[in-house]
Amino acid sequence: ITLTLDINTVAASADIMFLLLFLMVNYAAIVLRKTMPDVKRYYVMPLFPIIPMLGIATKFVIALSLWTIEPIAWVIALGWIGIGLLVHYLHEKKEIVIGVTKVVESILPIHRRRYHILLPIADFDRVELVDFGAMVAQVEDAELTLLHVIEVPAALPIDAIDRSYVGEVRWQLGKLRRRAEELGAYATARVEVSHKVFDAIIDNIREGDTDLLVLGWKGGWRKGRILGANVDRFVQEAPCDVVVFKSAGMKPKLDRILVLNAPEWHVSYATGYAILLAKKHRARITILSAVQTDLELEKERGYSARLAEMCRTHGVPFEEKFVKIRNIVDMVVEEAKGYDLLVLGASSEWRLTQFAFGPMQDQIARREDIPMLMVRKVRRKEERVPLRSPLPTPPVPPSQPA
Repeated sequence: ITLTLDINTVAASADIMFLLLFLMVNYAAIVLRKTMPDVKRYYVMPLFPIIPMLGIATKFVIALSLWTIEPIAWVIALGWIGIGLLVHYLHEKKEIVIGVTKVVESILPIHRRRYHILLPIADFDRVELVDFGAMVAQVEDAELTLLHVIEVPAALPIDAIDRSYVGEVRWQLGKLRRRAEELGAYATARVEVSHKVFDAIIDNIREGDTDLLVLGWKGGWRKGRILGANVDRFVQEAPCDVVVFKSAGMKPKLDRILVLNAPEWHVSYATGYAILLAKKHRARITILSAVQTDLELEKERGYSARLAEMCRTHGVPFEEKFVKIRNIVDMVVEEAKGYDLLVLGASSEWRLTQFAFGPMQDQIARREDIPMLMVRKVRRKEERVPLRSPLPTPPVPPSQPA
């Protein structure tokens, strides 16, 4: 159009489109105020509805006045509107859109959504959390976001934080981002200032469409809390998968990893992360099944075989161990002392507010001193529980005896 028409005509056509756009914005403000009066509004327009009505009138008058200056501009603008309506009509015809999309995809590369991992950083010395997040990001071809939230007391404004301190935090977080990149992950880093750490992280999860939240936990608990105030809330309320990693005291090289067997599907994903760590450290995995009755023992053998197949598929050395005992929690706590890492999956009771990962898992977590990895998975509608592992299957799985 710009090559065949006068530039003034093209500019007038664009002016008409913009005027009609802002006319619709003012009209929408009136409609939304009438149809959705109870919605929380952070800014309320004064002198309503006088201001939007004046906006509609003035935009309409100016757009009509352009008819006397550049009549052909209105023809061009109406043509653009017609094209837009045609595109909208085609969009409503799903079968047409799908057909066109397939043709376009066969010609042009289409961007696919990346798996997104969010790793809140509170302690810049906890490099093992960054190493774990980078390892998972590399396997999942994911984007790893390192987030540090500076909490400001509610009595102070957000901008009360000294800029030099924010700069220092960004520098420290940048070092961790570079570490993740050196490990082969695509990583970004962000610093936010907020009155509430929990709310800031939850907002990032929702806005960033996060798939996995990795949390560090120092261990210990207080009366009235399960694992800790924020950790409890994240496990119970985060709309994504959650991994809680207690890495304090973890050895530079893991030799033995203990996975607590259970029928819950969370344990399959927990075993997947254990396999990742076992492959990295060349460690051996023990699948522990602790039961109270013979009937439970038969069931646990089937669940254990499923996890053993995951280890066998990925070439990780493993063993299965079955124990019949009355007090399972005491037994697991004592057994775990001979291992470098304990891996737990959530039970179905995690949805109850009195639990984080489950009644037995929470008791073990509070009493255990060794490093721990706890996993809670969110089942999405399009997902199925993996038969083997969330990890990529190698082309030729090496045979590995139990």
